[in-house]
Amino acid sequence: MIKKYFIFITIIFITLINITKSHAKKGSGEVILSNESLTGLINYLNSSKGSGTYFILHESGKEFQWSYCPRQYSGQCVQELNRKLLTSCKERAEKQNLFGNCYIFAKKRKIVWKNSSNKKFIKIPKKISDEDLKALLLKNNFLTEDINIPTFDTNNLDLIEKIKGLQKLYEAGALTKADFENAKKSVLGKN
Repeated sequence: MIKKYFIFITIIFITLINITKSHAKKGSGEVILSNESLTGLINYLNSSKGSGTYFILHESGKEFQWSYCPRQYSGQCVQELNRKLLTSCKERAEKQNLFGNCYIFAKKRKIVWKNSSNKKFIKIPKKISDEDLKALLLKNNFLTEDINIPTFDTNNLDLIEKIKGLQKLYEAGALTKADFENAKKSVLGKN
């Protein structure tokens, strides 16, 4: 009898810890996404590598990380949050003298960050244009009017290949984030 009672209490305790941990990971409060974070969210939603699983955002709105489920798994990935995403986001923020924590902004295609406009979650449609996403975020107080989505001619294959090449160098560690951003701006003619 005591053994069953102990097992029952242990299960309740573990469940309470998991509920508290998962609740604490979701962001809450007012946050405005920076241009870089907005671009990151667009990349998260439109990744050619697979479907986004978690989009992590620093409470300043200026730093982010994201993960995805590779296409070969057809969306059948286990949806557990990798703590490394939170840690990496926080470390990158601290390098920019941004203190505070990183939290879940979106899980799959749902914005779970709670603010004055979003009490539950916001579902992001599968085929949403960048402008419609911007309008959705603006309507829900995650953007301000002065945010500009970077635009360029997507029919220019040379330009696209150059950016893909820079991305590969960045992912391989050959470029720092700052070098990657500067090179990308140079390619886009935004110096």
